[in-house]
Amino acid sequence: MKSKPKSLPTFVKELQRGARYSFTRAEASQALGSRPDALTKALQRLVRANRLCQVQRGFYAIVPVEYESSGSPPTDWFIDKLMGHIGQPYYAGVLTAAAMHGAAHQRPQEYQVVVPVSRQPIQARGLRIRFFRYSHMDRTQVERRQGHTGSIPVSTPEFTALDVVRFSKSIGGLDAALTVLAELGEKIQAAALCDAAKIEPVRGNVQRLGWLLDRAGYSECTSEMATWSASQHPSRAVLNSSLEHRSGSVCPKWRIIENDQPEGE
Repeated sequence: MKSKPKSLPTFVKELQRGARYSFTRAEASQALGSRPDALTKALQRLVRANRLCQVQRGFYAIVPVEYESSGSPPTDWFIDKLMGHIGQPYYAGVLTAAAMHGAAHQRPQEYQVVVPVSRQPIQARGLRIRFFRYSHMDRTQVERRQGHTGSIPVSTPEFTALDVVRFSKSIGGLDAALTVLAELGEKIQAAALCDAAKIEPVRGNVQRLGWLLDRAGYSECTSEMATWSASQHPSRAVLNSSLEHRSGSVCPKWRIIENDQPEGE
């Protein structure tokens, strides 16, 4: 029978040897058999020594020596364990997913996660995790991406593109969305994009995405989606719903009211 580790530092080292960089207080307590007050003091000592980062109450990330200056390991080293601890389905999305697919021009300074219910961002030393609420996230197609410590769910390029439009107000507006799509478009497949559009509950997002991809130079990629969209006879949608000004010329292909002229970088 494997003996219990004699101390919290030993427990942490054993986890690292197994390529694991996070644990819960409950796991440490079970492994060590320590009194609650003694465990609390031991955890606090390692946090002060920058060997642990308390990501959330009862959840800790192990900080390897090479990441002591930043204060925490990369978020994708422990995000799957964290979301299991929280008890919510999720996927890495929006700008984080876009960067994973090669659109790294606007690599976020935070890790962006899509969840079905609202959650406050998590901020700790050296990290920030931002949650985007999407009640229909069960419709999103994801792929498993292998990371340093395991795989994580990431939205496909096509659904990432829809999320970039859906959450454009929160990532810098349509100018930022267009910049991301200009790079992400290289990974988007026409048939998969059309399939994603058929699942999207907000028709206006499909129309805006089509318009933006065309502007980014991917009109060949959007042709199949445009044919399907036209068959649905969608209502006209404003391009930028954040603006009070809601008039402008109408793009017949997408039935988009061009109340804005976004420019990418």
